[in-house]
Amino acid sequence: MFSPSTTKLKPSLTVCLLLTLLFTALGLILFHIDLPDQWLWLLAGAIAIHWIYAIGLHGLRVWPNSITAIDLTLDQQGEVNCRIHHRRGTSQLVILDRDSLLTAPLTILSCRPDNSSEQILPKFKRQLVILTKDSTNPEDYRRLRVLLRMAPQATPPS
Repeated sequence: MFSPSTTKLKPSLTVCLLLTLLFTALGLILFHIDLPDQWLWLLAGAIAIHWIYAIGLHGLRVWPNSITAIDLTLDQQGEVNCRIHHRRGTSQLVILDRDSLLTAPLTILSCRPDNSSEQILPKFKRQLVILTKDSTNPEDYRRLRVLLRMAPQATPPS
């Protein structure tokens, strides 16, 4: 039986380390490409700025559009509805895409806005929620993964 679930998210050292490894690899690849120095430093600066933004958004959750909670509920048709809550205090109903990754060490939820409901926030095309065991209570993390795996997903409108 499905019961509604709210998962509160907190800063994650694991996500910060994963993002740091990713952006370090990008930087190393960039320095092995034969580029003029001006372009090399411009691209390195862009990677560094995006690394700071990604760490704040997904790892430390300090930016206003960082996701701080995920609500899962069941609608009248028996499909799972997902609502994400942002640090700025707003929330938005979203549809989880089928390309979300659900594994024990890492969960990446790919979501897009549910256009059938009234939206307060600006529209976004797609947003990722990166979760690890240390980004929430371990029991809540396990429960969220089980609910997402077992519950029927909302079918996107064509």
